[in-house]
Amino acid sequence: MNKILEKIKISPKKIEELKGDGSNRKFYRIFLKRESLILILPQKGKKGIKEAEKTFIIGNFLKDQGIPVPEIKHWDKETGILLVEDLGNLRLYEVVKHKKNLNYYFQAIEILILFQHIKKNKLLKLTNLPVYTKTFILEKEVLYGLKPLFQDLHKSINLGKLKGWIEKAWKKFNPYVLVHRDFQSKNLMIKNEKLYLIDFQGMIIGPPSYDLASLIYDPYTNLENTLRKKLIDYYIKLAEIDKTKFLEELKEVRCFRILQALGAFYKLSSEGKLWFKKYIPEAIKLLKEFKVL
Repeated sequence: MNKILEKIKISPKKIEELKGDGSNRKFYRIFLKRESLILILPQKGKKGIKEAEKTFIIGNFLKDQGIPVPEIKHWDKETGILLVEDLGNLRLYEVVKHKKNLNYYFQAIEILILFQHIKKNKLLKLTNLPVYTKTFILEKEVLYGLKPLFQDLHKSINLGKLKGWIEKAWKKFNPYVLVHRDFQSKNLMIKNEKLYLIDFQGMIIGPPSYDLASLIYDPYTNLENTLRKKLIDYYIKLAEIDKTKFLEELKEVRCFRILQALGAFYKLSSEGKLWFKKYIPEAIKLLKEFKVL
């Protein structure tokens, strides 16, 4: 740690290690004389360096576009070390858990609308982003969740049927936008009663309903259907889009999103992050409600 601090030329009064939840990165709160900052060490290997670079590029881009994200104070290209604004410890997740101000969800919808109005080509000039293709959906979403689930239940996977489902859903998609891909309660921080978006380095180009599905069908929070409906209506009003067409897309995309989340919960649990196991039943419950299982 001393070598790292020496490299980025800071001398903190105190260092506090933070829990990284699902990430393989390491996080530390660095207390300086007049402020505190968050030090992020990348996961090992080239993948970690690349992820840090994307965080730097995308973070600066989003801030320039008016999206509330933490300010990046320093990035070291060689090591991937990042030093960013400290947003504190309060997430939307804690607010929902303690049944406090759920109006933050409407602020989240406003951020999402702003996010989706950014011209994606502007960001694509700076960095490559994956596209939500039919192959991507099958491999990174549907099978990602079904494989571990069906293995546990000793069932087989009908690939032909799954590909047919994806093909049918594909035809309902609206024009693609920038997608955060993990727009949920643990990635929305609250500082001075304002929401900030974090963990944006995994962005893709995809359907508009994806991030909304991530937010309202979040296994971490288990929102009531009445609130979900209000949030969908608020999104449609702000987006000024055709309700029927959008709901058709959302109906399919929410299934893909929950399968992705389910696969992540299994994967992270198998890696020793056992606290993710408690969210598996809620994800399965949602998939049953959607008639996927």
